[in-house]
Amino acid sequence: VVDHAAAHQRWSRVNPFGLVRREKEARRKYELLTLAELARVQEHLRSDRQRLFRVALHTGMRPGELMGLRVADVDFPNGVINVRVSRDRETTKTGTAREVPIHPAIHEDLLDACVESKGELVFGHRLDGSLESQNTKLTRILRTAMAKADVGVLGAAWKCRRSGCGHAETHLGPIDRRRRRYCPKCDFRLLPVPMIREVRWYDLRHMAATFHHDAGADRVCVALAMGHSLETTTEEIYTHPSLAKMRVELSRWQLRRPAHHR
Repeated sequence: VVDHAAAHQRWSRVNPFGLVRREKEARRKYELLTLAELARVQEHLRSDRQRLFRVALHTGMRPGELMGLRVADVDFPNGVINVRVSRDRETTKTGTAREVPIHPAIHEDLLDACVESKGELVFGHRLDGSLESQNTKLTRILRTAMAKADVGVLGAAWKCRRSGCGHAETHLGPIDRRRRRYCPKCDFRLLPVPMIREVRWYDLRHMAATFHHDAGADRVCVALAMGHSLETTTEEIYTHPSLAKMRVELSRWQLRRPAHHR
């Protein structure tokens, strides 16, 4: 911000932030789930969220790119998703549009979402097709499904039902809901609030990249699909994998649709 102000003659002194050493930040540990765990989680998502979940996992698209995806940008005849925008911005995070092959596992998900869409957005609000609120808690939705599927549950905080009591007990390990616990202060029954591993919705993007690499997919194809910059000049400038090659490379694994899914 200070450098921007100085460039526009709004700041004439030295940038004070440039005189101090930047504190080294610890790299975040990403919480990844297995395909078996993801299969159990998807069973506990609402049908429209389930489609969003599966498309996010197979394409690695960012949440904003998914929310802003338009029906017109899904090219079914050519089997490709044109990623051009992020939410209500007319560009992606990196400012570069890209093409992502439609994974065979999500063809029906995208088709159903487009047919049922009430507006120009593929994953718009289910009532009026408008852009989902910025406050839509996708991570909370994911962790709620994880709790219902008993995936990544570390334990529970047993909380008193009585308003204003505030008593809580933490117990690690599996939740035994058959065993009743009572508050030692007011003798009200305690209810378990599951403690879930800190998996974020954005981590589906990391899982997509991980599954592609583990399946042996070409590194350049994965980078292009994810919208990442390529590391070497040769790969960035002279290597141009065809859409057909990318489709093969990025279809080496899949999360199967639930048996009851439409």
